[in-house]
Amino acid sequence: MAQKKAFEVDGWLARPDPRISIVLLYGPDRGLVSERAKAFAGKTGLPLDDPFSVVRLEGSEVDRDEGRLLDEARTVPMFSDRRLLWVRNATGQKALADDVKALTAEPARDAIILIEAGD
Repeated sequence: MAQKKAFEVDGWLARPDPRISIVLLYGPDRGLVSERAKAFAGKTGLPLDDPFSVVRLEGSEVDRDEGRLLDEARTVPMFSDRRLLWVRNATGQKALADDVKALTAEPARDAIILIEAGD
C-alpha cells in the first residue's frame, strides 16, 4: 500500500506503478478527482469504451449489493488480461469498505480497482 500527498499525485499518475491494483482518489474538488481518475484509467491500457474490460459502478450500487465489488474483481476477463472496475461517488459506503478490505488481504489477480470519492 502507498499513500501519496496531493502534490505527488500528478507525477504518480503520469507513470503509475503497475503492481498497484487498488487506487483511491479523493478530495473536495470532484472535478479534479474525476479528471485524475480519467487520467489513471487511460494509463491502464484498457479500452475504456469496452464493457467487457471496464465495469463502471456507483458507490451506492456497491453498498446495496454486498459483495458486488468482490464478485466483479474475481470475475475472469473475457477479452483482455485485466479488467478495470471504476467506482464513482464512493463516500461512506460500508459494504464498499468491507470489499476493499477483503481485496487488500487477498488481491484480485485480474482486476484494477479505481475508486473516486469525496472528502
